[in-house]
Amino acid sequence: MQEALDSLAEASDDSFVRQFARTLAGAYQSGARLATLLAAIADASWLQTRTARDIRTRQTSIRLAANFVSALPLATMVYLKGANPAFLRPYSSAFGQGVMLVGFGFVAAGWWIARSLGGLKA
Repeated sequence: MQEALDSLAEASDDSFVRQFARTLAGAYQSGARLATLLAAIADASWLQTRTARDIRTRQTSIRLAANFVSALPLATMVYLKGANPAFLRPYSSAFGQGVMLVGFGFVAAGWWIARSLGGLKA
C-alpha cells in the first residue's frame, strides 16, 4: 500500500493528487485511522464544491441584475415616447441629446462594472 501511494504521488502531475497520496501514505505508515482521514477529506471536498456552486449562483444573479437595471432606462424611454411624447421634448435639442448621451454613458459604465464584478474568479 505504501509503495502504491508513493508511486501515485510521483506519477501524478496534479498537486492535489500528490498531496492526497502523500497524506494517505503518511497516515498508513503511522497507523492512523484512514476512515477518519478520508471522511475529513470528503467533507473538505464537499465544502469546496458547495462554495464554488454558491459563488457561481451569486455571479449569475449579479449579471442578471446588471442586465435588468441597464435595460430599464431604455425601456422607460420607449414607454414615455409612446405614452407621453411631450415629456421627452426637452431631449430633442442638442443640449438634451448631450444630457441623454451622458446618462446612457453612465448606465453603460455601470453595466460594464457590474458585469465585471459578476465575473470575478474565486
